[in-house]
Amino acid sequence: MPEQRGFDGGRRASFRALSLSSLANLLRLCINRAEYAASSLRVDLGTPTDRFGVALLHAILDHGRSILVLLNAREYAAIPIVCRSAVEAYVDIVNL
Repeated sequence: MPEQRGFDGGRRASFRALSLSSLANLLRLCINRAEYAASSLRVDLGTPTDRFGVALLHAILDHGRSILVLLNAREYAAIPIVCRSAVEAYVDIVNL
């Protein structure tokens, strides 16, 4: 893979270009690991913070699964919209 330069001309940061299939595999791995971790969470569903946290975590996982479906269907235009929703759900978790 060719090395890409960052916005600053590569003086401070650079990154390697990844193929779309590599990114999809990484997303699939992240979803699988998050599902595994979520299965062992201990939460008190009687507290609103825990309830909202679990709901938001599942929303993020659902958004990730949706992105994989969109990638497989080659519907690339919708992916940024779903990504933004996932990021917003993550920010909501951080702000709980």
